[in-house]
Amino acid sequence: MTLTKNSKLTKTSLIIFSLLVLITCTTEKEAEPSNKAEATSTTEIWVHRVNSIMKWNEVSRSYNGIETDVVFENGRFDVNHPPAESIDLSLNELLSSQENIDDFGVWLDFKNLTDDNAHDAMKRLNFIVDSLHIKRNRIIIEAKNTKALSVFQESGFNASYYVPTGMYAMDDDKLEETVTLIRNQIAAFPSLWISSNYKDYPFLKQHFPNRNKLFWETGGRQSYSAEESDSIVNQIKMDTTVMVLLVQVATAVER
Repeated sequence: MTLTKNSKLTKTSLIIFSLLVLITCTTEKEAEPSNKAEATSTTEIWVHRVNSIMKWNEVSRSYNGIETDVVFENGRFDVNHPPAESIDLSLNELLSSQENIDDFGVWLDFKNLTDDNAHDAMKRLNFIVDSLHIKRNRIIIEAKNTKALSVFQESGFNASYYVPTGMYAMDDDKLEETVTLIRNQIAAFPSLWISSNYKDYPFLKQHFPNRNKLFWETGGRQSYSAEESDSIVNQIKMDTTVMVLLVQVATAVER
């Protein structure tokens, strides 16, 4: 069949159009992996409740941070989560048991921090981190007393207010009351972090979007579906205001 001039132009135009579509699709496909590569977690994953040297030994190779519970009594930090019976392990002994922990993260859940013991506890913690050459910016002090926490902030430690938990289960009135309470507690401390159960993440993100946060995800997902829980945890990992997410790790040692 003989082609006319117009038909030749039409065929040429179709070829050029097809090539342009192919180039565009190829470019878009090549761009996809780079977008996915940028979607990396910004949140550190640490281990929840490490209250013994043996448990720390088990998790130290896989994680670069732990949470431990402490009670300050008689001038020393006892590693313990009341009402459990103390095993007479001091914080100094726990931290001294590991080598090369200058960049290791330690979240201290301070069970009995008060206005009265804050300065003595701060002095003791200063002594411990200085003697072991631990960086203060790798230590987090968590408690429910915001005024006492500010003492540790002034000494260079990170500090986090343990907010009332269970917001996901509150009615509107109770939720509003709790949010107001949190606002009043942290108003005078703009650099104080806040910490809670992962289930409360959507509410803390909504009401305190720019405040640095800490969360723990330690099971008990019955409040949400598996899909909802996974979605919340993934959002936490991608949120640049979330510094640390604690996870529960099964070990031979429970404590």
